[in-house]
Amino acid sequence: SSGKVLQGPDVQNFETRLANISEMKSAIAVGSGTDALSIAMKALGLSNGGHVAVTSLSFVASASSIVNAGGVPIFLDIDHHYLSKTETVLDLLDKHPLEGIILVHLYGQMIDTEAICRKAKSKGVFVIEDAAQALGAKHKGKTPGTYSDAACYSFDPTKVVGAYGSGGGIVTNNEQIALRCQSLRYHGQSQ
Repeated sequence: SSGKVLQGPDVQNFETRLANISEMKSAIAVGSGTDALSIAMKALGLSNGGHVAVTSLSFVASASSIVNAGGVPIFLDIDHHYLSKTETVLDLLDKHPLEGIILVHLYGQMIDTEAICRKAKSKGVFVIEDAAQALGAKHKGKTPGTYSDAACYSFDPTKVVGAYGSGGGIVTNNEQIALRCQSLRYHGQSQ
């Protein structure tokens, strides 16, 4: 009804609501959760062949998005709650030349991201949260994306909030990352 087929007022309203729910400054709607992860990595400057740590237990998109963005997944072991072990991630930051980390929150459970993000930032390593199963979740009162560079959501019909077909979203407090993601979601076009 607005005459805009892409990124019209309904999408802008959705993005505003997603940013508010996530307690973040910006939200960018994309085609899927996989697109959200790939676009976020590209926006954060993942180089071709760059290593990105990711859990060994997740839906295939957590790892395939790294490959789609041109990177190489480095798999991490899990703890008794099916999440990446914080100690393993911190240790890997000292021992492996990583460009990025994808922290996957599963079954509404969130990894404690604060220490990981602090150490990663000190080493110039980006951190993205795969929050496909954590919309509305909080850890110690903080939402996905609070400490990381960005958090990514999926609106696949099997997720917390499902779209007809699929959908995804990226949330961030960094304006530059948000602008890059907006540009990358539709072939570099901003309008």
